[in-house]
Amino acid sequence: MTIKQWFEDVRSTFARLGCRSRWLPLTAAALATASATGLAAPRALAQAADVELPGISVKAEESGKTEVELPGLSVKVIPPEVHSTVEGEAIDLSGVWKFKGDWLESGLSEGWYRPDFDDSEWGELHVPASWESQGILTNNPRWPVNTDECGYNGFAWYRTRFTVPESWADGRVLLRIGRIWDEDWTYVNGQSVGQMTGADVWNRQRRYLIPPDLLRPGEDNVIAIRVYDSTREGGIAEGPVELVNVSRGAVADVLPPEPREYRRTRGDVVRFGSNVTIDADEKVTGDAVAIGGNVDVYGHVAGEAVAVGGSIHARDGSRIDGGAVAVGGSVHREPGATIGGEIVETGFSPPLVLFGPWGWAQPIVLLVGAVIAWGFIALLSVLLFRERLEVMAAALPVYPARAVLYGLVGFALTPAALLAAVVVAAFVSAVLAITLVGIPLIPVVGAGLIALIVAGFVLLLAGAVGVWLSIGKAVATSLKKPGLHPVWATLIGLVLVAVAIQLPVIGSLVLLTFIVFGFGLAIMTGFGTNPEWAHGRLGFRSSRPPSAAPAPPAPGSPEPAQPVTPVSAGEAGSAAEQHDPGAGEPTEDTGGQGEEKQPEP
Repeated sequence: MTIKQWFEDVRSTFARLGCRSRWLPLTAAALATASATGLAAPRALAQAADVELPGISVKAEESGKTEVELPGLSVKVIPPEVHSTVEGEAIDLSGVWKFKGDWLESGLSEGWYRPDFDDSEWGELHVPASWESQGILTNNPRWPVNTDECGYNGFAWYRTRFTVPESWADGRVLLRIGRIWDEDWTYVNGQSVGQMTGADVWNRQRRYLIPPDLLRPGEDNVIAIRVYDSTREGGIAEGPVELVNVSRGAVADVLPPEPREYRRTRGDVVRFGSNVTIDADEKVTGDAVAIGGNVDVYGHVAGEAVAVGGSIHARDGSRIDGGAVAVGGSVHREPGATIGGEIVETGFSPPLVLFGPWGWAQPIVLLVGAVIAWGFIALLSVLLFRERLEVMAAALPVYPARAVLYGLVGFALTPAALLAAVVVAAFVSAVLAITLVGIPLIPVVGAGLIALIVAGFVLLLAGAVGVWLSIGKAVATSLKKPGLHPVWATLIGLVLVAVAIQLPVIGSLVLLTFIVFGFGLAIMTGFGTNPEWAHGRLGFRSSRPPSAAPAPPAPGSPEPAQPVTPVSAGEAGSAAEQHDPGAGEPTEDTGGQGEEKQPEP
């Protein structure tokens, strides 16, 4: 008979009889004491030689296995070790855990879940088994009903330490517990890995995926479980209680069923320039990605949560099965949130982060910072390429549809062009490597490929600045300031676009339209060469209307002055003959103005 079976029999008996008699809790307490003594003695003698006392035989092995033989009873104690299960390698965590009741409900505020918390003054209980079956019968003074007959109701905490092998460093580790009566909040090394709350969770198995970054292979790790019991027995009641190293492909098979029903289910959620919010009654079966925004998770994300230029907020009760990646931000996980994959934070965090009553100002601070950064880029662009940018800005209001067409076609062909460039670069590099003489030219091919990619980015950036300039010029014209300097016009357009992108409903559409317009504008004008550059290269006719003939002057209005072209003396006679039919014939002396008087001698 093993100690585990012994405790299961005691628990089952106590569960059947409930609170009907006073002698049963005392008997359970005695059995628990004897069991704890039976566990502690072999553990203390595990490294000693064999001990033989009258009627008692203790045999200890170097591996830590211990066998205790009493009259009529044989007990074998095996310390936690790796064994095989259907899902993978496992470590049995059943045994003696630290235990303390929390009738003041101060455990969270005092940090009983932290790995460095001192629990040396706590008591000990065996897991799995209810705490009533081990003599925890004290009435909770804050409980509305006296429970001296039935045991302790309310909050209590369990803690234990464990070690995982180095080979588990890159695996996915699952904490599996048979049943906890009733509700639980589970922490590993101070971080929440899962919780189950509600009236019907007492009969559910716990399966919590531990993020790889939480475990420290080869070192001490701490599990802390906060348990709430509202009726009858409570505690970590049924096994197995173990850690399982599962393969990445088997994660979905070993995770628990959904703790609640979700009213809304979506696939991948991707937003540009705005936040992604997963509501508490919502499940995302794919990934949740925000580019230029935050990811707020209240519900369930089956894939990964990714924020580029923002942060990830895993709210209390939320669940992210995959990893949480924040580029240029951070990952915030509340105590009741679960993140099953790796947590990655890269880039920089904003130097000013506002919370509390000033939290509303944080988006404004980030918006101003973005405008300043992009404004510097726009200023350099205008100073270096002013004429080309003005050509693009003037062409946008004339050919907006054509800009959209070129932008869509450009985005559709860019991946294929990049792929073709990579293939050509690889082929040329292979040929150069075969010839041996051309090996020094291989870096040149790589540099050319990088230059092509950079050229595409510069083209997109120039088009964006051209759109800002065009918007700013339109605003300046409407304000009767058509001569506004291009730098100020560009900044006006930048601010207007940046504010429009932040709008909650149409922000993503504004950003997408802005990018398409910019890329198409740069292609259409040939980086500001002329508005008809792309049309001319493709052999299309110019769509400009023909210049109209000048209108005849109104009656009574003076005739427009004709341009005067200087001519030589020899040409003057021929010109006069062509325009004056009487030229070369003698004229009568009329004394008019046509005759020049000779001075008298």
